[in-house]
Amino acid sequence: MSNTKKVTISLTPEQQEKARFLSKELFGKENISGLVGYLIERWEYEKALHTIRMYAIQCNHLVSTRGIGKKTVDEIIDLCNQAGVDLKP
Repeated sequence: MSNTKKVTISLTPEQQEKARFLSKELFGKENISGLVGYLIERWEYEKALHTIRMYAIQCNHLVSTRGIGKKTVDEIIDLCNQAGVDLKP
């Protein structure tokens, strides 16, 4: 089990309603805490994807300007792992 600690967040009534709805859509039950955790993990995942996309753009630029061979998806993933980028959703 992960090491969690209780915290308090402030939400408007509208945000609370949206959070309840979204958590029910995602998890099948109301779980605002789980929703916040999910959103944090999703943000980190999207950030990693952005890094990969930027790397792919740079690789394509190198291919077109310097004749360096294209990188495969596995090579890009290996490079991201070497850089410490966690690609897990």
